[in-house]
Order: sequence, then structure tokens, then C-alpha cells
Amino acid sequence: MALHPNLNRFQANPLIVCLMIVWCCCHANDGIAQLDRADEEFVQATHYAEADFSNYFSALELLPANQLKVKAIKLLSYYEQAPATEGIIFALQRIGKFYEERKMQAEALQFLQLAYKKAKQTDSQLQIGVTLQQIALIYQNEAMLTESLKYIYQALEIFEARHLYAKALISNYEASIINYKTANFEGALHDFSQQKACLAKLPKDSITNELLFFMMSGWNTAGLSYGGLSRQKEGLKAYDSAYLLASQLNNVFWQGLINGNKGLLLIKMGKTEEALKMIKKDFEVSVQFKVYSSATVAACSLCDAWIEKGDLAKAKHYLDTAVILGKLESYDSHFVQAKLLETSSRFHYLSGSYRSAYEELKAYMGKKDSINYEEKLLSTSQVKAQYELKKKQNEVSLLLQENAIKNRQIDNQKWLIIASVTVIILGASFLIYFFFNYKRVKKQKEIIRLQRDEIESKNIALEAQSQLLQEQNQMVQGNVEELEERVQKRTADLQTLNQELDTFLYHASHDIRRPISTLLGLERVSRYSESSKDLKFLFESVVKTASEMDSMLAKLQMAYHVNRPIEDKSWIRPDWIIDQVEERYKDDLLADEIDFEYEQQPEVGGYFSNSLLRVVLLNLIENAIRFQKKMEKKGFIRVTTSQTKDVIVITVQDNGIGIQPQYLNRIFDMYFRGSEQSKGNGIGLYLVMKALKLMNGTIQVESEFEVGTIFTVTIPIDREGIRAIS
Repeated sequence: MALHPNLNRFQANPLIVCLMIVWCCCHANDGIAQLDRADEEFVQATHYAEADFSNYFSALELLPANQLKVKAIKLLSYYEQAPATEGIIFALQRIGKFYEERKMQAEALQFLQLAYKKAKQTDSQLQIGVTLQQIALIYQNEAMLTESLKYIYQALEIFEARHLYAKALISNYEASIINYKTANFEGALHDFSQQKACLAKLPKDSITNELLFFMMSGWNTAGLSYGGLSRQKEGLKAYDSAYLLASQLNNVFWQGLINGNKGLLLIKMGKTEEALKMIKKDFEVSVQFKVYSSATVAACSLCDAWIEKGDLAKAKHYLDTAVILGKLESYDSHFVQAKLLETSSRFHYLSGSYRSAYEELKAYMGKKDSINYEEKLLSTSQVKAQYELKKKQNEVSLLLQENAIKNRQIDNQKWLIIASVTVIILGASFLIYFFFNYKRVKKQKEIIRLQRDEIESKNIALEAQSQLLQEQNQMVQGNVEELEERVQKRTADLQTLNQELDTFLYHASHDIRRPISTLLGLERVSRYSESSKDLKFLFESVVKTASEMDSMLAKLQMAYHVNRPIEDKSWIRPDWIIDQVEERYKDDLLADEIDFEYEQQPEVGGYFSNSLLRVVLLNLIENAIRFQKKMEKKGFIRVTTSQTKDVIVITVQDNGIGIQPQYLNRIFDMYFRGSEQSKGNGIGLYLVMKALKLMNGTIQVESEFEVGTIFTVTIPIDREGIRAIS
């Protein structure tokens, strides 16, 4: 047998091999020493740090298994003395997971049990639940399903009490899997219904692909459970739901697996032809992904199907394939081996090999009817019953508490009635007393009444005068405060406006002088030019410069409109203005080969300022033209308008150069230019924002650099203006 070429070279140089072994041992000892020094610092950490953990575990991975066990004992001795903090609990959970991933379940369980102990000391219910969930996973890996289910239900109780529905969903999923494995199909379906209930309580934006994976697998388990209860139609619906989620997650392996399970159910229903296609697809996908346990079961199912069709040659082909694939499986699966024995016994019986069929059938029955299997079924059912009983006891306890509260309320009402009756009796006694003394004090009362009336009339007059003075003072004070607020607001507005005006005039003067200087320069050049080609270029430059000057003057006119009160409100349809804007830039659209599209809902219109709406649309469409890509795919500008009960929405979309993310929050600043391609004066979007503020409108921008930009304008409809027109 030929060795690998590299190995042959090492055999020829034993000295090199020895030197490499010595070097590796020295470096391994250095790594162990560094780990020992890091242990004490690591245990003293009070907060969980992912970076520290990743470096630490990278060093641990270099240790062989025997040294990993020694390290586990040393770490446990450190953590036993460590204080009970959330950082320590996180550390213990993470180390337990590290050992669990390396199949060192005993060490992993020790760390998780210590994490549970620390969590109990801090009364951290969340960490208690998370640790119980991890312990349950270890017991499940070790086929101790009863213990696993017990811990899962304890964790589930904590998660449900704290409304942690994502974690409760996963716990219900694990419980459903264990109940199915022990043939407690009703229990599995009950846990899956609780899993669906948890999903319904989660906000849609918090449902991750991980949770959708658990739901997909849960639907698959439900289909298997329905099949175990001979409820085929419900099983088919469950598989359809599972396949839909697998497609949504683009998980090819699970699509094949679900189809294979559905095919097995179809065989029970007598639909062999339809089942063959599904099981074959499952077989191909399982082989592709090297999941040999699933491929073995699929091959056995194909063998069973061809036996049903009477084609023993094809059945033998798939049986031989299943035997080969079963040997490739890395661990001894009770279910896979039982399925292989069952299928092989059936084939050999039909082939006439009765002795082989008998031996295989006897081995299959031994695996299927093991006492351990029955004990697991009984134990898991008892745990499930205990969980349900405790849940009901909690519900009864809550009802008792509610009854106690109601009884206390009734007692309080009784005392209130007694107090009321006592007050009534005392009141009646006082009335009798006053009745018998009425005549004696009648004259005194009359005198007192007259004096009181006189005093009350004077008090009323004084109160009226006082109230009048108070109202006048409040009115004066309110007017003063309102006047001060108006003065302050006007002052602030004027300061802002003056500052903007200074900036605007400064830039505007430069922007106007630049094209004028260009025109003068072109005039001087034209004196010395005799070529008609040069003159044509000069005239084109003059036209271009004049257009820039016209654009600047138009911007000045827009600035005039956005800094004045609105005076030109009327009924306007946006398409009127969009048609005018398209006509204005018709030459630019043709020159740059840009497609201009406009879509609107019927009867879109409202009561707006014509000049302000024109400022918005003119600048947005001009921007879309200016920032188109050059020498690339054909450009387009798409404008859409729509209307709801309260607003009109206008969108302007292009496939231009887009806006870089760091500039998105600055594009509406005066004179800001975010691109070297910008040929404008930098005030277009600033004017758009000013105009929309006057109309109480808003604007949103979505842009992807080198892809395109979408501006969305929302303007409220002026109902009072519409009623005035009506």
C-alpha cells in the first residue's frame, strides 16, 4: 500500500521528524503555562467578554484530551471559590458548552451544574433557565431522555413565567423531540402546539431564521407523530408546512428529508408511485450532504417500495446500498439499525432466504421491544404528567389568590356599610336635637341669617371684583408673555434668515459672476477666432453658460418664494407641474438618453401652493438628471404620485450615481455638494426642504451608492382649502 508522498519524505529524514516533535512539545508546554497563568485572571472576571473567551478557547483547543480533563478539574476548583456573579455564571456556561462540543459530556455537566448552583445563589431566574436548558441537552445527547425532559420542563416553566417566548419556543421544541423518540406521540403534538403558541406571541420583527428553523423541524416532528398515530391527512399537512419553511430558509437538505418522511407516509396510504419520487430525492440529498443515517433510512424505504411493486432486483440494489451507507455512519443509531434489520428481513423472506430473514427479524424485535424503551416511555409520560399537574396547581393557586382578594374586598364593603349606618344614626340624632331646639334658637338664627346674607352679598361683590382684577392681570400677563415669545421667535427667525441670506447672497454673487466672467472671456476669444467650428463651440459654450445663469436666477426666484408667506394656494394636480418640468428639461433628457416615466393614481390633486410645489418637483427632477451615470447603462427617471385620505405622496426614483451613506444627513444643507459630478449651486435640496416645511410636508431619501436614489415626498391635504373651493 503506497504512502502519501509527504510521509515518504519524512521516512527518509528521521532526524527532521525528531526535531519537529521536540519543537511541538516545547511550544505545547509554553501554551499550557500561558493557560495556567490566564486561569486566575479569567476566573476573577465579573463581566462576560467574547474576545477574551475566543482567545482562551483557541488555546484550550490545542490541548490533547487527557490534558483537557486535567484542565477541567483545575478550572472547577478555581470556580468553586469564585464569587457568584453574572460574569462567573456566563463563564461556566460557556466552558460547559466548550466541553460538550468536544463530546466530553461528564466534564461539561460538572461546569453546568456549578453554573446552576451559582445562579441559584444570585436568584437569577433567567440564568437558571438557560443553564437547565443546556443540562437537558447533555442528557439528551447521552440518551437519558427522562432526565433531559425533566430539566427541559423546569427551564420552560421559568421562561414562560418571564415571558421569554423565544427561549420557551426552543424548550417546547426539544420536549417535542424527546416525546416523539419515546413514542409518546400525543405528548409530542401537545408540546408542538405550545411551540406554535410561543411563536404567535413574538413580534414579527424579532422572528429570526434560527426560530424559523426550529418551527420547520417542529412541523416535521409533528408529521412523524401524526404518522405514529395513523392520522395520515394531518401528517401530510404538517409536512407541507415544514417544506414551506425549508424552502423559505433555502435549506436543500431539509427539503429532501421532509420529502422522504412524507414519502414514507404516502407508502402507508398506498400511494407508492408518488412516494418513490420523494424518497429518492431524500436519498440523493442525504448522500450529497454525507448524512449517512438519513441516506440509510431512505435507501431502506426505497427497498420497501420496490418490494411493494414486486421488483426484487431494484429492491436488492437499494438494500445493498443501505448496508454500505450504514457502515459509514459514525455512531450506532438504534433507529437506523432497527430499520435496516426490518427491511433486510422482509427482503430475504420474499427472496426465499428464510433462515436469514428469521435471524434478522429476531434481532429487529430485540431492538424494538427492549425494556429500556418501555421504561423511557413510562418515565417521560410521568414527567409530562407532573409538569401538567404543576401547571394546573399554579393555575389553582392563582384562582385561590383571586378569591382571597375578592373576600377581602367583601369584608371591606361590610365595614363600609356598618360605618355608613353609624354615620346615618348619628346624623339622625343631631337632626332630632336641632328639631327640639329649633323654636328656642329661631330668632337667633333669623338675626344670624340676615347678618350672614349681608356679609355674603358683600363677599360676593368683593369676590367678583377680585376675580375681575385677577382675570385682567392674567390677561395682561398672558399678553406680555405671548408678546415676548413672539418677539423672541421673530428675533430668532430673523437672525436665522439673515444668516441664511448672508450666506445665500455671498454664494449667489459668486455663482452669478462666474457665468458672466465666462461670457466675457468667450467674447474675447471670439474676436480672434475665424474657424466656424471654433465659433460653433463658442456659441455652444455661451448657451451652456447662459443656461447655468438662467438656472441660478431660477434658484433666486425660488428662494424668494420659500422665504415669503404662502399667497398662491389653489387646486392643483401634480401632473400639471410634472408635465411642465418634463418640457423644461426635454433637451437634457434627449441629450443624455434618459427615459422619463410618470405614473399616477386617478384624480390625484389637492389645495396647495403652486410655486412651492413647483420648487419641490423642479429641483428633485433636475437632481435626478444631473446625477445620472455617464457611459453606462441607459438611465431612467420614474415619478409616481398617489393619494390617501389625508396626504399626497410623490416619489422620484433614478438609477444614477446614488449618495454615499456618510453624506445622507447633509444633502439638505445649503451649498452642500456631495459629489464631484455636481454641476449645480448646491441649494436645490435646501430649497426643497424649505418649501416642504412651509407646506407642513416631509421628505425621505433612500439611496445606494452606484445604484440609484428614491426621494419620497409626503404633503398633507388642506381640507379647509378644499371646502372653501367647494
